[in-house]
Amino acid sequence: MSWYKIAKQTKKASMDVYVEGYEYSQKLDKLLDLMHYIENKLNYNLFNKILSPEKIKQLHSIGGYPQFEPDGMDGFEPTGTINLYVKDFPQDQLDKVVSAAQYFFGDIGVDVDVRAETYRDSQGIAYDGTNPQPDDVRVIRLIVKNNPHFGKDKNPPSLNMSNRNARMIFEQLLNFNMSDTGGTFDVWQVLDRIDKLIPYRMEEFERDTSVSQEPGKATMIDIGVSTDYMQERIGQVKEIAEWARDNGYSKIGVY
Repeated sequence: MSWYKIAKQTKKASMDVYVEGYEYSQKLDKLLDLMHYIENKLNYNLFNKILSPEKIKQLHSIGGYPQFEPDGMDGFEPTGTINLYVKDFPQDQLDKVVSAAQYFFGDIGVDVDVRAETYRDSQGIAYDGTNPQPDDVRVIRLIVKNNPHFGKDKNPPSLNMSNRNARMIFEQLLNFNMSDTGGTFDVWQVLDRIDKLIPYRMEEFERDTSVSQEPGKATMIDIGVSTDYMQERIGQVKEIAEWARDNGYSKIGVY
């Protein structure tokens, strides 16, 4: 089963735009791709095995299930830092998380350094299997030093956007109907609606950058959406639809 067929089956924090029917191999070109890879591996091969269904449900209810985020803008680079937030994860299981992350990255030839850090003093603790203050560990940083897969992606073009931005593009700008998890659209309709899109309509959906922070929680930054951003994403969607049309595929998926 391809990466994008798996994506259809779950509701995610972001959506992929891709050529429907093409058997994509998993992308590992950028740090964001590597983050999706390790997140999938740890979820299915570790977290679901060492945590009981009751514990998983409890962690989800309090927002404490392990969360993966690229550091800053590293996600768009071939290397960088992946932050694995483990604030409410059982501290006596962290060794297994670290070992599994190193194993799965090693399996695809990617070298990583691992550091366990705290929010209390933000000082890194070299993770060697023993942690002097296990109750303080809040984030495991997976520092990708090399990515032998960079520049070797042979897949058709694809795109990843937040749910909010994907729905803005397809529902509000291109007037497609989407289900809770996404939708599949005819490439000719997509290209026709892009060609007929009135540029000034994008101005209606611009939003400014905002910053919010709750006590004891990480600072959340919404970088906003500009007309330039929308034009760039529309251009990428057009590129995907054109590739599909020119290579005998009739639909693109957004899931």
